[in-house]
Amino acid sequence: MVKSRIEKVFYMFSSVDTLGKIIVSIFSFVVNAFVLNVLFVVYILIGGILLGFFPALSTLFITVRFLFKNKEKKESIIRFYNKSYFSSFWETNKIGYMYLLPGVLLVFAVIYFAPYEHIIIKIVYFITLFIFSIYLLVFPHLFMMYSHFELSFKQYLKEPLMVFFISLRENIMLVLGYIVIMLISYNYPIFIPLLFPSSFVFLTVFILLNHYDKLHENKT
Repeated sequence: MVKSRIEKVFYMFSSVDTLGKIIVSIFSFVVNAFVLNVLFVVYILIGGILLGFFPALSTLFITVRFLFKNKEKKESIIRFYNKSYFSSFWETNKIGYMYLLPGVLLVFAVIYFAPYEHIIIKIVYFITLFIFSIYLLVFPHLFMMYSHFELSFKQYLKEPLMVFFISLRENIMLVLGYIVIMLISYNYPIFIPLLFPSSFVFLTVFILLNHYDKLHENKT
């Protein structure tokens, strides 16, 4: 009887401790997400918008990966973000704009083919639309790969596409997760400052991190 009561008390305290950890984790996520969203906007402006976007986005991935890998972090997010941003500034711009070019061409192709009703042109339109969908899903892999591997410029241009095709389960999870975030944002606009863009990056890193760790083990 005494043992049973002791077990109940122990369970009660362990439950409170677990609940406390969950609350702290949620609070930590909210704070980190908001800080990263602010840093993302600030550093885009520091880079002059056009030159600031890709370094700010790649640094967002690097920082979120750092948070996942270093739960007992000692370095501040702001200091880490600033250091990573400037150390990768020119390389991420080159990689980002090289990837952006085919995307712009695909968008123009989709817009150009959309009004036509001819069956052959419609087939070309849907093929182009399909390729563009794949292109959009390769982008998360590009930035995840940049935050995870040290590769050459040419490897960053081809490896993300190769990894995309061997990551079917992860790609499906990413799409479903992005849809959920967009639905929340649409129905509850008050959460937009919290959700964009860091929640997409947190989700991407959460889904892909173990997968990329395994790829890293296979490479070594």
